[in-house]
Amino acid sequence: MENWFWLLLGGAVAVPVFVIIYGAYVVREPGPWLKDVLIPVMTSLVVALVGIGFAIDSGRRQRTETESDRQTSLMRELMISQDRRDTAYLLSLDLELNIHLNRYIDLKKETPERNTGFEEEAAFFFYSKHRAALVNLRSTEGNLAFHRLWMENAFEQLAIHVVECVLGGVSEKDPSVSAEGESATYKLFGARTHSASETNDAEKRLGGHAMVLADFDALIHDRSGSFDPQDEDVKRIKTEFTGFQDRLHNGDKQPPTVPYINKEELLKSLLATQGLVAYSYHNLFAVWYNLSTKEIPTHVKDLPTAKAPELFLESAWHDFKPSPPTGFTGDWEEQRKKDWQEKRLEAWKLVLKFCPKEV
Repeated sequence: MENWFWLLLGGAVAVPVFVIIYGAYVVREPGPWLKDVLIPVMTSLVVALVGIGFAIDSGRRQRTETESDRQTSLMRELMISQDRRDTAYLLSLDLELNIHLNRYIDLKKETPERNTGFEEEAAFFFYSKHRAALVNLRSTEGNLAFHRLWMENAFEQLAIHVVECVLGGVSEKDPSVSAEGESATYKLFGARTHSASETNDAEKRLGGHAMVLADFDALIHDRSGSFDPQDEDVKRIKTEFTGFQDRLHNGDKQPPTVPYINKEELLKSLLATQGLVAYSYHNLFAVWYNLSTKEIPTHVKDLPTAKAPELFLESAWHDFKPSPPTGFTGDWEEQRKKDWQEKRLEAWKLVLKFCPKEV
């Protein structure tokens, strides 16, 4: 409500109040005054206040309906938009990568000598899908998915950081990164195809090949009838997988040997990516889902640095530790809450790291 409205309302109320006070202390004959002045004034005041109340409530309802209509329209756009598809697809890949990476870590902790070959294949498979999907994401920018420009930029940088973590901490621009391997990754895991025989849905799908994890396992072990073992791209992807395994195993050593995959940094990047999208959607559809609202700052300089925003990863998006480890004697629920607060703060700091620098 604007300031002028409150000034006008204050003036409107002040006039009858002045009349009442004047009559109470100055008028000698209260009978006629009550009949001819006070009752008409009070009646007008009550009617005016009731009218103002209805106007305020009507304005509130109108703003709520307008916001609901806006969010309905936005939801409809998101449901059919390509950038929403690309963002959601990338997040689903990150979730699978997170699951298999956590499973690999837990298996190695339980039995270091255990064969974890399939989990390694699964982690590489979803990483490769992520890497290929990132190319397609850049073509849409995901601008409908995010409420702020800095969020869009940070999301893309976080997705790139996931790739760099798996590459052993080097940039994709580094000469040591195989361009042939990158080309094979995009061809086998992410190239969009546009043949006349495809349906519209198929054209919108990320991934030129409908390869699933079982197909990739067969490709690695030369059991696939769909891929020629002598094909150059098949050879290149096998080389990429071998390099991935070497970096993954190097990260298991104490201390790690270079190059290695920093699994903690990788998991933190995946969490930050998921949290950023949830943070944006929470704000975009607060009215739609009847959630509490908290305006997201427009400028990076206004973002909190000492703690994560209130609605950033407010609740755990995935709990990989539902039960206490062997030998734990404390309050497990309290410990889980404490661990989660530390994780969400670390994830938020990583988001801040990749926010665009304002000048």
